[in-house]
Amino acid sequence: MRSAEELEEAKLIGQLFNWEIDIEKGTIQVDTGKQNIPGVENGRQYNLDTFFQFIDTGYHADFNQVIEQAIAGNREFSLIHPFKVKSRVFWMDNRGKVITENGAITLVKGTAHNITDQIDAENAYKQKNRELKQLNRELDQFVYKTAHDLRAPLANILGLVDLMRMEENPKILATYFDLQEKSVSKLDTFIQEITNYTKNTRLPLK
Repeated sequence: MRSAEELEEAKLIGQLFNWEIDIEKGTIQVDTGKQNIPGVENGRQYNLDTFFQFIDTGYHADFNQVIEQAIAGNREFSLIHPFKVKSRVFWMDNRGKVITENGAITLVKGTAHNITDQIDAENAYKQKNRELKQLNRELDQFVYKTAHDLRAPLANILGLVDLMRMEENPKILATYFDLQEKSVSKLDTFIQEITNYTKNTRLPLK
């Protein structure tokens, strides 16, 4: 559940805003509509470097490349990138196209869609998936070790049974019974440990 501060920050940017780059002037103009994005003046023409402060530096090269390819190929483009407003980072799906006038490209227009909730949901799903894979690995290890530790005393008992069938000396038989009792006791202790472990995993950590 989001805190009041997070909800307030989420209001800083709506579902989308429009923008256009003037190729000749090398400026970008943003249309935020009715929403108020701190640091962004609606309708103002920004120097591209100035506006790029809202975009993570790790995505600057990708953004430039997408725009250059769109201009070179006179085609539409799409890029998903983070967009930082105050302390909150939003994820934007930027889509647009180039505008030509008299055969020359004059503008690049785009619309930035806020897909933060979608990205957050995908990241949460990936995290849950990683946790599930880890649990499956731990379960496989647990089953393997449990099966091994259960079979060991049973194998001892079966071996003693074979010896007892061939033995007639009461004293030796009594020794075999003692050994069987130890194996059964060991098996019972191990089963109790499994039961306690299972119970403990369901209790809150202290």
